[in-house]
Amino acid sequence: MLRLLPPRLKHSWCDSLVHSKGGAPWRKRLYSSDSGGESGGDGGSGRGRVSGSGSVARCKDEGAGELHKYVCVVPYKNDNVLSLEETYDAKYPHVVSENSIEVESNLKYIYKLLLTSRTVEQIRLLIHNSYCAYENNFINDVRNINWSAYIPFSSVFTEPQINVKTIKSRLFHTCMIKNIILNVIKKQQQVYIEKNGDENIFLKKKKLTASSLQPLKIHVLFRYNELKISVNISNDLNKRLYIAHKNENSLKSTIIASALFKINIFNYTNGGKNLFLVDPFCNDGSIILEIFSILMTAPCGSPSINYPILSFPMHSPFTFFEALNEVNMTPGKFTNRVFLLGVDECKDHIRQANANLKRLFLTIPRCVNEDDVQVGGNVPFLSREGVDKSVRSGKGGVGKSGGESPSIGGDVASHFCTLGTHELNALFPSDGILQKRSDNLAMSRRIKFLCMDFLKLNSVIENCVIITSI
Repeated sequence: MLRLLPPRLKHSWCDSLVHSKGGAPWRKRLYSSDSGGESGGDGGSGRGRVSGSGSVARCKDEGAGELHKYVCVVPYKNDNVLSLEETYDAKYPHVVSENSIEVESNLKYIYKLLLTSRTVEQIRLLIHNSYCAYENNFINDVRNINWSAYIPFSSVFTEPQINVKTIKSRLFHTCMIKNIILNVIKKQQQVYIEKNGDENIFLKKKKLTASSLQPLKIHVLFRYNELKISVNISNDLNKRLYIAHKNENSLKSTIIASALFKINIFNYTNGGKNLFLVDPFCNDGSIILEIFSILMTAPCGSPSINYPILSFPMHSPFTFFEALNEVNMTPGKFTNRVFLLGVDECKDHIRQANANLKRLFLTIPRCVNEDDVQVGGNVPFLSREGVDKSVRSGKGGVGKSGGESPSIGGDVASHFCTLGTHELNALFPSDGILQKRSDNLAMSRRIKFLCMDFLKLNSVIENCVIITSI
């Protein structure tokens, strides 16, 4: 659990979820409607449906497509942290189990989780679930799975990666289980080639080669003779796009996000006055950057990521673009009054944090057609000490309004005695025009990394929230 030293809170969490009008819809930045519609027909074909597998529900979701069962891996056991995210949709059944949440939904909902969920570590498609205690039963179960729905068969065979876990089950020989699955897949591949030739129809339409695809990751779980077979459709969702350097001792991004959602981080931002969030031991800046991304409601996924599901024949490009177009950046009403400060006595950590911050500005979604919200612009200069160029030089920065912003030299900043109004105003120069903007220059004024020993401070005043532990 994230522990904070909070200021006084007067408003409820619900009151803080007042979004500024306008957003940054991805459809206006990345894709035209033609590109989505043109390829939608292929992905929506029936080739992606698994016949004979107990994992695919036969009911329909009013025009949204067939329902499938998915396993969302989460950081903690028996924890429905997904329900705290805005992406969560209660109309779909969510079953919480050990370190995972089983969801039965259509493709669109899963695409939304891929693009926006910050607490899910991995998403797997459940393709089989049955009671299985004998080898012959297992062989028949594996044969009944249509593996061509997940592996585009061709003359080039890419061996899948199979992970087997057994818990108090009669079948526990992992090598035997792997060999059975491999033999069945190779047999189905041979039948496909005899029927359709050496080239895969799906890959030919997409102008892809089998050698360029990622190997399929299969997860087999035997638990008290209950068999569950799932395939990885997301890879590791812990990896954020903006992470250029990840320290071994830093926490996983999903753990940080889970803690922030559990304490209702928006609770601390609805006071209507300046709020300073301080991480006294920021390391590579993971906590500060995760807080910033959550407050900006920035998606952690991207259409530029090569998710495994995008190469499945069951993938629907049209549905993917639909989900993509519904992703908006809608920062809270008082987000522009929140300032983030990461402190660490190690200069290497500060350099890593600044490199991650610079990459964050490069990867954050940009809106090019909205007048009221503009996210983008040039990447601001970030010094090695964790403050911008004007602050480091001690000469003061000139804002767009023409007024000189207060600043403080890098050497002096490293020897703060207190963290009060004067010091914070020096680190975060205020500019009336910049404060209302959402481009990179304005955002760089609200997030800083500073090389300093936090334990040497005599006192901390002002409206500060100090992150003490997770």
